[in-house]
Amino acid sequence: MKQAKQSPALEPGFTKAHEGTGAQPFYRTKPQAGTQCAEVLDLLLAGRALTHLDAWREAGTSRLAAHVHELRRKGWPIEAHIIAVKGRKGRMSRIACYVLPEAQDGHTGACVQPESDSGNGG
Repeated sequence: MKQAKQSPALEPGFTKAHEGTGAQPFYRTKPQAGTQCAEVLDLLLAGRALTHLDAWREAGTSRLAAHVHELRRKGWPIEAHIIAVKGRKGRMSRIACYVLPEAQDGHTGACVQPESDSGNGG
Protein backbone atom coordinates (compact mmCIF):
# COMPACT_ATOMS: atom_id res chain seq x y z
CA MET A 1 0.00 0.00 0.00
CA LYS A 2 1.34 3.44 -0.96
CA GLN A 3 1.97 5.95 1.76
CA ALA A 4 0.44 9.38 1.32
CA LYS A 5 3.05 12.05 0.64
CA GLN A 6 3.36 14.41 3.57
CA SER A 7 3.30 18.16 3.22
CA PRO A 8 6.61 19.57 1.93
CA ALA A 9 6.72 21.82 5.00
CA LEU A 10 7.17 18.72 7.16
CA GLU A 11 10.00 17.24 5.12
CA PRO A 12 13.71 17.73 5.87
CA GLY A 13 15.31 20.75 4.25
CA PHE A 14 12.10 22.77 3.90
CA THR A 15 12.13 25.73 6.23
CA LYS A 16 9.38 28.03 7.44
CA ALA A 17 10.88 30.76 5.25
CA HIS A 18 9.85 28.78 2.17
CA GLU A 19 6.19 28.47 3.16
CA GLY A 20 3.85 30.60 1.07
CA THR A 21 6.57 31.67 -1.38
CA GLY A 22 5.79 29.07 -4.00
CA ALA A 23 9.36 27.83 -3.71
CA GLN A 24 9.90 24.16 -4.24
CA PRO A 25 11.23 22.39 -1.17
CA PHE A 26 14.83 21.29 -1.28
CA TYR A 27 15.89 18.13 0.39
CA ARG A 28 19.10 17.52 2.28
CA THR A 29 20.03 14.08 3.33
CA LYS A 30 23.00 13.10 5.42
CA PRO A 31 25.36 10.35 4.31
CA GLN A 32 25.51 7.11 6.25
CA ALA A 33 27.12 7.63 9.67
CA GLY A 34 30.70 6.47 10.01
CA THR A 35 31.62 7.04 6.37
CA GLN A 36 34.30 9.40 5.10
CA CYS A 37 31.58 11.38 3.34
CA ALA A 38 29.86 11.88 6.71
CA GLU A 39 33.17 13.00 8.24
CA VAL A 40 33.62 15.58 5.47
CA LEU A 41 30.09 16.89 6.06
CA ASP A 42 30.73 17.11 9.82
CA LEU A 43 33.87 19.19 9.21
CA LEU A 44 31.99 21.51 6.83
CA LEU A 45 29.08 21.85 9.28
CA ALA A 46 31.60 22.84 11.96
CA GLY A 47 32.49 25.83 9.79
CA ARG A 48 35.74 24.44 8.41
CA ALA A 49 37.08 25.37 5.00
CA LEU A 50 38.50 22.17 3.51
CA THR A 51 41.26 21.57 1.02
CA HIS A 52 42.40 18.17 -0.21
CA LEU A 53 45.21 18.15 2.36
CA ASP A 54 42.80 19.00 5.20
CA ALA A 55 40.53 16.13 4.16
CA TRP A 56 43.49 13.76 4.03
CA ARG A 57 44.67 14.76 7.50
CA GLU A 58 41.30 15.04 9.27
CA ALA A 59 38.97 12.62 7.50
CA GLY A 60 41.48 10.15 6.08
CA THR A 61 40.23 10.55 2.52
CA SER A 62 41.98 11.40 -0.71
CA ARG A 63 38.65 11.78 -2.52
CA LEU A 64 37.39 15.15 -1.27
CA ALA A 65 35.99 16.22 -4.65
CA ALA A 66 34.01 12.96 -4.92
CA HIS A 67 32.56 13.43 -1.44
CA VAL A 68 31.66 17.06 -2.21
CA HIS A 69 29.94 15.90 -5.41
CA GLU A 70 27.93 13.32 -3.46
CA LEU A 71 26.98 15.86 -0.77
CA ARG A 72 25.83 18.33 -3.43
CA ARG A 73 23.66 15.58 -4.92
CA LYS A 74 22.15 15.16 -1.46
CA GLY A 75 21.22 18.85 -1.39
CA TRP A 76 24.10 20.46 0.52
CA PRO A 77 25.04 23.88 -1.00
CA ILE A 78 28.82 23.49 -0.83
CA GLU A 79 30.87 26.23 -2.50
CA ALA A 80 34.29 25.81 -4.06
CA HIS A 81 36.81 28.65 -3.95
CA ILE A 82 39.98 28.45 -6.00
CA ILE A 83 43.09 29.55 -4.13
CA ALA A 84 46.75 29.73 -5.14
CA VAL A 85 49.27 27.82 -3.05
CA LYS A 86 52.99 27.33 -3.34
CA GLY A 87 54.06 23.75 -3.96
CA ARG A 88 57.07 21.91 -2.62
CA LYS A 89 59.42 23.14 -5.37
CA GLY A 90 58.16 26.72 -5.27
CA ARG A 91 55.73 26.45 -8.17
CA MET A 92 52.31 28.03 -7.72
CA SER A 93 49.28 25.78 -8.05
CA ARG A 94 45.57 26.47 -7.90
CA ILE A 95 43.51 24.23 -5.65
CA ALA A 96 39.88 24.07 -4.54
CA CYS A 97 38.85 25.00 -1.03
CA TYR A 98 35.33 23.89 -0.09
CA VAL A 99 33.00 25.65 2.36
CA LEU A 100 29.42 25.34 3.51
CA PRO A 101 28.37 29.02 3.58
CA GLU A 102 25.58 28.62 6.14
CA ALA A 103 28.08 27.10 8.59
CA GLN A 104 30.53 29.99 8.19
CA ASP A 105 28.50 32.14 10.60
CA GLY A 106 28.83 35.26 8.48
CA HIS A 107 32.58 34.92 7.94
CA THR A 108 33.66 35.28 4.34
CA GLY A 109 37.07 34.56 2.92
CA ALA A 110 37.55 31.39 4.96
CA CYS A 111 39.70 29.94 2.20
CA VAL A 112 43.11 31.55 2.48
CA GLN A 113 46.50 30.49 1.31
CA PRO A 114 48.02 28.28 4.01
CA GLU A 115 51.34 29.21 5.55
CA SER A 116 54.20 27.27 3.97
CA ASP A 117 55.74 24.47 5.99
CA SER A 118 59.39 25.33 6.47
CA GLY A 119 60.19 21.82 7.64
CA ASN A 120 59.03 19.81 4.63
CA GLY A 121 62.49 19.48 3.12
CA GLY A 122 61.46 20.91 -0.29
